[in-house]
Amino acid sequence: MVNPASIVPAFGSGCSSSAWQQIPGYNGASAYLTLNTNQPSQSTNSATWQPNVIIPGIYKVEAFIAYHGTISSCNGTTPVDTSDAHYSVTHANGTTLVSGNQLPLNNEWLNLGNYSFTAGTSGKVKLTDLNDEANLSRFVSFSAVRFSLVSASDVTPPTVLGINRLNPTPTNSSSVELTVTFSEPVTGVGASDFSLTTSGIVGASITSISSDSGAMRTVTISTGSGNGTIRLDLADNNSIVDAAGNPLGGAAIGDGNFTTGQVYTINKTGGGDTTGVF
Repeated sequence: MVNPASIVPAFGSGCSSSAWQQIPGYNGASAYLTLNTNQPSQSTNSATWQPNVIIPGIYKVEAFIAYHGTISSCNGTTPVDTSDAHYSVTHANGTTLVSGNQLPLNNEWLNLGNYSFTAGTSGKVKLTDLNDEANLSRFVSFSAVRFSLVSASDVTPPTVLGINRLNPTPTNSSSVELTVTFSEPVTGVGASDFSLTTSGIVGASITSISSDSGAMRTVTISTGSGNGTIRLDLADNNSIVDAAGNPLGGAAIGDGNFTTGQVYTINKTGGGDTTGVF
């Protein structure tokens, strides 16, 4: 993405109208020069570049520095470009101030660094005429800013692929195990993320969950007493996240719920079939 400069004040011919001097810029668009100031009260000229980011991720940010020959400035001098252009880059993690050396560049890109941007228009780059060089001694150059995607962010939330039995059913065992399979490695899986749906069973409970890493968990259930069925459900409370911090199912509580796992049939009085269906 290449964004042209949105300058303030608007360009007007003549130094008294806007203090801008217009030169050829990137790809046929205009670029602008203005004299620097080291006095905040004298700072009047600035530009903003605000991209519409479609793919969130890490972007390399660069400013185009347009070539120009010797130009008389508004105060009659013939300055060169600044070696202390004060850029501010607003990104997903805050705002970073960058001092850029425009002086040696002629129709070249000045690297301002790599930054994380979310989708939309919340990110921006701003440059003003204010810097730390001698007052009214240098040109500050304003042209295009380029945002180049380095790596896309992971914005896909994890999901539950299945909850499957590890033991035969029907069974008369005092405990059974199930495997919970996620679409990718996750963390934050705990007992509070699960519930049991039972019929005819009294006192069934979750007794253990395997270590919190990878894309699979083994959940052990005490089958309680009585004859009936037990199903392990996952109740999404956004505690389960992937490596990028995406919560299970998405941003909303409950959008990662899973209630269609395999069912155990418990037959305590009938002896159970330990070689039954898995």
